[in-house]
Amino acid sequence: MEGKPAVASVNYDFGYYTFTKDGKHYAQKRSDITDITGANEVTQTRKIFKMGKSIFSWDEGSKKPLGLKFEIVPLQNPLTLHEGDKLKLQVLLDGKPVKGVEFEDQNDDIDNIATNEKGIATITLTKPKDGLQIIAANIKLPYNLDRYGDTLQLTATLSFKSK
Repeated sequence: MEGKPAVASVNYDFGYYTFTKDGKHYAQKRSDITDITGANEVTQTRKIFKMGKSIFSWDEGSKKPLGLKFEIVPLQNPLTLHEGDKLKLQVLLDGKPVKGVEFEDQNDDIDNIATNEKGIATITLTKPKDGLQIIAANIKLPYNLDRYGDTLQLTATLSFKSK
C-alpha cells in the first residue's frame, strides 16, 4: 500500500468445513467426506468467509462502516485504549445491526458479552499479543447457494495496535 492508510480490509474465502457424527471436522466439502463404516456421517458443512478490518490511524472514516457483508465497527477510538479499558463496538450484517453476536479476542472467547438489538456491545480489552488486539465476531446462517454446504459462517475481525 502506498501512503498511510487509516483502515484496510481484506475478505477471505476460507472454503468448506465439514463436521461429522464422530466429532471430527475436515477442511473439505461434504461430498469429499466418505467412510464405508459410516463413522463419518456428516452432521454439518459450513461455507466460511472471513472479513478482516485493521485500523492504523483514527479519523472520521475509521468509525464508519466499510460496507462489508459482516463487520465490526468501533464506536470510539481503540488506538488510545489500554489493557482493561472498555471498547464500544457495533456489529452489522448487510449494513444492519445484528443482535446476539458473541465475541472472542486474541486470547480466548469473551464470556457473557453479546450484541444488543442495536448490534452494540462493550468489551474489556485483554492483554494484547505483540501489541495487537484482535476482536472477532461469528455468525452462522442457513446456506443454500450450492449443494456442498448447509451453513454459512461469517467471521468479522477488527485488529489494531493498543497501548
